[in-house]
Amino acid sequence: MRSLGHIHGLVVTAVALAAIGSGCTRSHGLARRLLGPDPTDLAATPDGAVRLVQWCWARLDDLSYGDAFTTDFQFVFGTLDPYGNAYRDTPWTRDDELASFTHLVRGGANRPTATQITLLFDSSLQVEDDPRYPAGNRWHKRIRTSAILRLADPINMEAMGFASFFLVRGDSATIPAERAARGVTPDSTRWYVSRWEDETFSESAARAMPIQKVSWGSIKALYLSGYPVAVPATRRAAAGRGAGGDSSPPSTVEREPGCPLSRL
Repeated sequence: MRSLGHIHGLVVTAVALAAIGSGCTRSHGLARRLLGPDPTDLAATPDGAVRLVQWCWARLDDLSYGDAFTTDFQFVFGTLDPYGNAYRDTPWTRDDELASFTHLVRGGANRPTATQITLLFDSSLQVEDDPRYPAGNRWHKRIRTSAILRLADPINMEAMGFASFFLVRGDSATIPAERAARGVTPDSTRWYVSRWEDETFSESAARAMPIQKVSWGSIKALYLSGYPVAVPATRRAAAGRGAGGDSSPPSTVEREPGCPLSRL
């Protein structure tokens, strides 16, 4: 098992993906040369599917983000992360993931848009068989990587630790309806993230400003609901109405057309 000392080997190219400046363009400069002409093309391999997630966070690309996940995707909070308590019985789904990320990119849930993001993963992502499918290793893989996420919204937050991604090959994946509507079919040359386990929670107290130590899951929960503690989709609407208004986001967000907020 790796320790956080392994973080010194995190991908150097991710520095080029740090979210700097703004602009609405698909000309990605250095980052595009490093990661390919189309971010969704990255997902031709298991490690490429993880790089697609990294790309979207570093570029705040909410239009490509949904292409990374299966219909039955689940995000799993750390076992000690209090932000995950509301999701132990009602899992965090793909709808939650896309709603949270859209709010981070475009604003929502009483949160401003993120102004700067840096996301670092291992320089070489190690692909392993998914232990949950001993007889289906051709279709199911796992990647555990060191992770450092720094975000300004304008509060500076940092999540550090590990993330485990569980990948499924496209000919065994549940294809999201919007991708199927675009003509996407089961494909053995495409990989998706079906599960994401967060290991960035720390029991240590939050550090004083200007950087607040948090978990990745807490950032997602904050952007989903805007509440101090996450509330699942089945309870968000009722909570919003009880406060005298529908301040909570829908479980599924209709993402507006056009180019995403580009960084670099």
